[in-house]
Amino acid sequence: MINLLRNFLINQNTWGLLVGNDLRNLKKIYQPFWIGRADPFLFLNKGILYVLYEQINIISRKGKICIGEINDFKIKNIKTLLNSKHHLSFPFIFRDKDNKVFMIPESHKTRSIDIYEFNSISLTVNKVKTLMTNIECVDTIIYYYDSLYWLFTTQRSKNNNFNDLYIYFSEDMINADFKPHYKNPVLQNTETSRSAGPIFEENGLIYRASQNCKRKYGHNVSITQILKLNKNEFIESEPQKILINGINEFYHTFGKKNNVVVSDFKFKIKNPIILFILILKRFFVKSLT
Repeated sequence: MINLLRNFLINQNTWGLLVGNDLRNLKKIYQPFWIGRADPFLFLNKGILYVLYEQINIISRKGKICIGEINDFKIKNIKTLLNSKHHLSFPFIFRDKDNKVFMIPESHKTRSIDIYEFNSISLTVNKVKTLMTNIECVDTIIYYYDSLYWLFTTQRSKNNNFNDLYIYFSEDMINADFKPHYKNPVLQNTETSRSAGPIFEENGLIYRASQNCKRKYGHNVSITQILKLNKNEFIESEPQKILINGINEFYHTFGKKNNVVVSDFKFKIKNPIILFILILKRFFVKSLT
């Protein structure tokens, strides 16, 4: 019993956010002890830099989407952007070719990919379309390239893990359907098949951040260069690990904008109040089974 209790306490983890200008020296953002934060996405709106992220209730493990201003490496004026009876995470936000802003949260338990339009004045979102149904997938992103919208998403594989990367494309993501890439699934592995942030460009080259889950979920992040992307081909370079604060593990999202870098990190829950409640929850659940 003592060993079981010790192992249970050791394995109670949650996530927090890191921000800074130097990848080697990111600062931890303060957060209340009863929540976790993960999957940060930076967004510039009317000259203000915002971060969208998953906020986790440590007790229920249910996530919702929040937004706040990044100021002096702190998050201020936080508000809930989207909440649901289902778990929400990975709030990918982007501008389309007409400069409209959209968000796609991860909600794989609904077996759908939903897209929301973002109101830059009220800082609210409104659902405009379900892009796909009867599909269980995570960490969806969209990248506009060569006059097409390319949707990258990781679908549940035959071994019941999220290891298969699928690509879909559309000329108009709202008024037309997405068609599957000829080589779907384009990747089947535990190292690069799951997105870790937005696709971005540097010096005319295109890069994709991906989660390396070979050892465990959320182990670290890699970057690959997309060398070829069309309806029939998808080729990228060998992955290169990113070192966050000089370490190569326990983070799984990466993004940057205006020389600001954001990531998340996993840490052990140490607050005795939360640990006590988690023990009671575990005991109660086991007593019902």
